[in-house]
Amino acid sequence: MFYTIDTFLIISYFVIIILIGLFAVRKQTTEGFLISNRKLSSFPLVSTIVASLIGGNAIVVFTAAIFLYGISAFWGFIGLSCGCLCLIFVTKKIKSIADEKKFYTLSDFFYEKYGKSVGLLIAFTITLTFFILLLIQIIAGSILLSKIIGLSYVLSVFIVTAVVFLYLLAAGFKAVVRTDIFQSFAILIPLLIIAIFLSTGKGISISEFNPLRSGFMSISFFLYGLITVTIGADMWQRIYAGANFKTIKKSLIISAVTLPVIGIGVSMIGFAAKANFPNILSEEALIYGISYLLPVGLSGLALVVLFAAIMSTIDTITFVLATNFSRDFVSRLKTEETSKKDLVTLTRLGIFIFITLALVIALFYSNIINIALSLASMTFVLAPTIIGSLYIKLKRNAILLSISSGLFYTFLMVFLGFIRPETITVSLFISLTSLVIGQKILK
Repeated sequence: MFYTIDTFLIISYFVIIILIGLFAVRKQTTEGFLISNRKLSSFPLVSTIVASLIGGNAIVVFTAAIFLYGISAFWGFIGLSCGCLCLIFVTKKIKSIADEKKFYTLSDFFYEKYGKSVGLLIAFTITLTFFILLLIQIIAGSILLSKIIGLSYVLSVFIVTAVVFLYLLAAGFKAVVRTDIFQSFAILIPLLIIAIFLSTGKGISISEFNPLRSGFMSISFFLYGLITVTIGADMWQRIYAGANFKTIKKSLIISAVTLPVIGIGVSMIGFAAKANFPNILSEEALIYGISYLLPVGLSGLALVVLFAAIMSTIDTITFVLATNFSRDFVSRLKTEETSKKDLVTLTRLGIFIFITLALVIALFYSNIINIALSLASMTFVLAPTIIGSLYIKLKRNAILLSISSGLFYTFLMVFLGFIRPETITVSLFISLTSLVIGQKILK
């Protein structure tokens, strides 16, 4: 059950992140709004990496996945950690060309290397993928807020979107980083406390953590975590924003160590819910774990963790979508060059468009698990192209074939209702196979 103290903690959290976000407006520059002047040090960089990766998708969906699939789902966090370490090997190359060419988005890299058609297709796929992820965060946050305070789901959707919109419109990427510093601590510290509390007297069997119980599904979860980081448009943006290679490398290593620790906390909630409420729906595991297994006050801390995770990811995703809109679509399709001032204006317009569109859709559709699986499948589609482009010269038509075939498979699975954990990785192999064939036979 939720009490007044829990509501107070959530309201206090909202007030704090709004104030932090608005405070970031001070001494604002166009480059600061767009990419934090490309001067982030290790502390804010680690904070924004962790906060952006651990969102509603990680907390809500992984808790449900732990409930359903056990230790197999934990491999998703191992994948996130390994993804951070893998990025180190390509960071120097990405950072140097981004600083030289003044990149702001992942698609900038492909516009520069392969031309407009490939750049537009990459931008379209990223926009579609991140918009689905945005929906997951908004739906998850709104469902929980309605349960805590007793508001209607509709009103909760408006509150969640309005809070992010307020500070993001004012300070852009700088606000994302500033709020992420607070939110990363709001995620990590309470989760450690919750994990310790749930580890005793809640009926969790030690056998649940036996790695030998991992099934085939662990491969899907691991690959999803790995690929989410290595090809993530938000992660590339953070590499662009880092001060230098040494700073970024250090930040990725620290993040790689931190992410599995967070995964343990999330897993404890899922395992405890399964042990005590085995007959509930998997998507209810988080709510039951928080409301019935934690004492007053600690349940409020758990809610702050969830909201910090969700809100930090909402602002990150919205900013990626907005810069895609301003930089990869509007600016690229214009005949004249777009000034930085106009780019900021267009990005603010993008923030308004995507927040409004997500708000409207979230009001009428709220199946998080199906949306999350669709997202995972589309994430795999981009992996062969993005990773391959860092090591070999890919043919433009091979890239177009790879992404198009992967997207076709994903849309077909969604339409037929066959989108499941065991089918989503097929999009990776279809895209990879199409890329290899395209490299061999196409011009």
